[in-house]
Amino acid sequence: QIANYPIQGESSFIVQVACGRVLRWLITNNFFSGCVLPVNSVHDAIYLDCVNQEWAVYVGNYVKAIMESTPSYMCEVMPAYKAWNYHTTPFPAVAEFGPNMMSKEHC
Repeated sequence: QIANYPIQGESSFIVQVACGRVLRWLITNNFFSGCVLPVNSVHDAIYLDCVNQEWAVYVGNYVKAIMESTPSYMCEVMPAYKAWNYHTTPFPAVAEFGPNMMSKEHC
């Protein structure tokens, strides 16, 4: 169990950077006039509240792309991370939506 702590800590940093990138994107787009609002992040997930299914699919797929590209982005802004192979770190994401946390489907 202790051997896993550094890996979990490092992956949480990737998620925190992804959250920052998502929030910047939402702020830049004025939260799409209130149609999309951040709710929470848990472990490796970012939760958003969207006004309808169309917004959820659009935003979900965009957030998925942001999350998956975050390790490479980190190498751009912090070049030392390239030596640690962050640019090759897989960070798969899945976009889901639904009326609640139990009833979700993929975008």
